[in-house]
Amino acid sequence: MIATPLLETGITDDARPEPRPDLRIHEIEGEALIFDPRTEDTHRLNSTAWFMFRTLDGIRTVQEIATLLTDHYDVNQQEAISRTREFCLLLDSLGLLGDRHELDLPQE
Repeated sequence: MIATPLLETGITDDARPEPRPDLRIHEIEGEALIFDPRTEDTHRLNSTAWFMFRTLDGIRTVQEIATLLTDHYDVNQQEAISRTREFCLLLDSLGLLGDRHELDLPQE
């Protein structure tokens, strides 16, 4: 697979996103701080973002993550898929997602 940034290609429902393994994560009262040692930036995740972040394990697909979101929050499946894609694209734009060799990116 091609390791092209998700922002350039989009993300499919079959993608299996996962955070970079070198991120330092600290949970604080249902939210999280993520420290990126490459950039020395710290990112704050609210409780919803933290819930979603914890589901990014490189095994679950975007579709499966969206289903977990609908089970946990009052949101329909289509909205959950859209929000999951947006969240993954945001994480990718910040350089927080790991190697994309597992992602099923759209064919050009």
